[in-house]
Amino acid sequence: MERYKRALADQERMRGRDHPDTIAARAALASALRVAGKLKDAIGQYQRVLADRERTSGPDHPDTIVARANLAFAYRSAGRLREAIPVYERTLADRERVQGRDHRDTLTARANLAGCYQVARRLPEAIPAYKRALADSERMLGPGDIETLTTRCNLASAYYIVGRLSDVVALLQRALTDCERYLGPDHPMTRTVRVNLDAAVRT
Repeated sequence: MERYKRALADQERMRGRDHPDTIAARAALASALRVAGKLKDAIGQYQRVLADRERTSGPDHPDTIVARANLAFAYRSAGRLREAIPVYERTLADRERVQGRDHRDTLTARANLAGCYQVARRLPEAIPAYKRALADSERMLGPGDIETLTTRCNLASAYYIVGRLSDVVALLQRALTDCERYLGPDHPMTRTVRVNLDAAVRT
């Protein structure tokens, strides 16, 4: 951790706080803090990175959008869902506006928002978001892409919470078929889906 702090201090001293290398060093420190479980400190750094990106690069710059997504993830990791959700929503809106609704980053942003809705038990919002993310991912990335397979399983999880077991089974059966076809029968994700399907069938 100290080397990240020293790197940031060195960049600030040599290049100033607004230089791209300084902001990148702060982002690296924020990431290291998050991985180390120091979420309060990480969030403070992520907030600073986002403010610096917005000020120096503008709200629509790709680095600014990444900074916002990172802050949302840090909020979610800390259980601060009321703060995470609007940041995820803003990230999705920015992705759609700047990169288009079919860009892979936009698909990921929609799935991330759906996941945060689910964790917050906002299932009436999570399920439509997952369905939209799944449809877009299938159309743009194909049925065998990890993004598509993951989103299908996450939608099944949301349906399980609200008791729609027949939908859970149908989604996991399709997910298992696709996992076996595209990833192979012994892939870790294939094995996980198989176990989850067996459990759902027995429920």
